[in-house]
Amino acid sequence: MLHAFDEAMPENLRLGAHLDAIETPASEERLGDKIWMDECEQGYRLFEVIGFGDGGNGRPELKGVPYVKRYDHDGDYSWNGNGYLHSETCRIQSRE
Repeated sequence: MLHAFDEAMPENLRLGAHLDAIETPASEERLGDKIWMDECEQGYRLFEVIGFGDGGNGRPELKGVPYVKRYDHDGDYSWNGNGYLHSETCRIQSRE
């Protein structure tokens, strides 16, 4: 039923494959996992986990937290706190 409702939505508001994503604890994310993140009024998009925070840059609360390949700064994706997971769970693309 959710899929039928989603298909009836305007294309830019559809969740699509996000509906079938697997919910996992953020603490179980691995390098290379593809996770769904909100794109601020543009729906959800998949991003690849490429590292884990080291607690630097005055952000000790991000130590060990996964971050994704988003908000590049000369090859450094760890600099922007918006690239980190901020919830206890997240939705991932199936690990195959």
